[in-house]
Amino acid sequence: MANGYRVYSADTLMILEIIIRAQQAGFSLVEIGNLIPGDFSKWDRSKLLNALNEKIVELEAMEERLRQTKEQLKNVIQHIENKPENLGCEENTLRTLNDLHHKG
Repeated sequence: MANGYRVYSADTLMILEIIIRAQQAGFSLVEIGNLIPGDFSKWDRSKLLNALNEKIVELEAMEERLRQTKEQLKNVIQHIENKPENLGCEENTLRTLNDLHHKG
């Protein structure tokens, strides 16, 4: 166009929207490229459903890892905040690491 703006077809806009939403859901561009057919009338329903279900499993595993990491950080904070008065920083660090090692 003369004003420098590009005009996209409805199909192109739909593909861009699918790509954006898929990226927001955690799909890589390679994964998205493997799922989007060149012709939407040839969309492989079972392949798409499998990929979506696999992504849910990945996200659930990630949520569990994040939950565990959050709990570990809370334990470290608790150890730091509850340092016995008679311990110096180095001794408290060793105490904290020892306690975390035995819990982990």
